[in-house]
Amino acid sequence: MKKLIIIFALIFTTGCASIPKEATSLSIEIGSMINSSKKTHLSLLDEYIKIRRERIDDYMHNVWIPWYIQDFVKQVDLNDEICENIESLESAMVLRDFTEQASLEVAEKRLELNEAVDEIDRTLRKKIKSHYSYLARANRTLTSNLKSFQKNQDFRDEILKQLKMEPEKLPFKKISKKLDKLMELKNDNKKK
Repeated sequence: MKKLIIIFALIFTTGCASIPKEATSLSIEIGSMINSSKKTHLSLLDEYIKIRRERIDDYMHNVWIPWYIQDFVKQVDLNDEICENIESLESAMVLRDFTEQASLEVAEKRLELNEAVDEIDRTLRKKIKSHYSYLARANRTLTSNLKSFQKNQDFRDEILKQLKMEPEKLPFKKISKKLDKLMELKNDNKKK
């Protein structure tokens, strides 16, 4: 009778399934790979953002600033004001005022463009971290379940060894099928 109780306990706790020990090791390795992929992904994002900032600098230096200077000179007729009084203090003050104003507007434009890149960086970084967080949680859960199942499997094997029973000779599948049928009947009765 005692053997029968132990056998039923083994059936209910571990069933007929068997998982190789390597599955747990593989799951742990996958966890390491997920962390490595996350670091690589974030490094790629850093490089992408760096390139975007370099493109902003290039755009500002080669396109926007020359356009701004040209447009400002046309609007204010700065060329005439400076060239007519090249040696006067007044032309130096006009040039100083222009330089200060231009510096402010260039800084504002650069800030505007960099804020857009900052927003892209924040959004992508958040999504990457969220994605890898989800993968890591799923992997930890899987690894934990595999470890638990492995412990149960080792426990079952130890008990069967102590009882001098071979698991292959036990009718686990047959008993499992009968229990499944009983559960189906029970569920059918509940529905009625």
